[in-house]
Amino acid sequence: KEKMASLFTDMGLAASSAAVCENAGEYTLTLAAERWQLRQAALSGCVAQTPFYSGDWRLDGDQIVMHWDSVRGCSLDSTYAWKLEGQSLRFTLVDDDCLPRIVMFKSLPWTRQAGK
Repeated sequence: KEKMASLFTDMGLAASSAAVCENAGEYTLTLAAERWQLRQAALSGCVAQTPFYSGDWRLDGDQIVMHWDSVRGCSLDSTYAWKLEGQSLRFTLVDDDCLPRIVMFKSLPWTRQAGK
């Protein structure tokens, strides 16, 4: 929770405990064919109001363009540059108006899990 609160503050966002709980936890991003799914396992003591997202995706060179089926208060499209180094996947913001989503995607490395 402390790390997520710090990330919010670093991005100029209010780090209310509700916002921290809504966004903290373990995320699993699954890319398959042209569809993606994002699941959140909330931290102990937190409840994620929206623990599941999905949409379409495509690669455009070193960028991933994601269309979200639904999301509250943000546009349905986002674009990030991606770089895989070993098992560590990092995203760099290209185009996204959703600050909580930006915090989630670009602030911490994701870990690739083979066969998943």
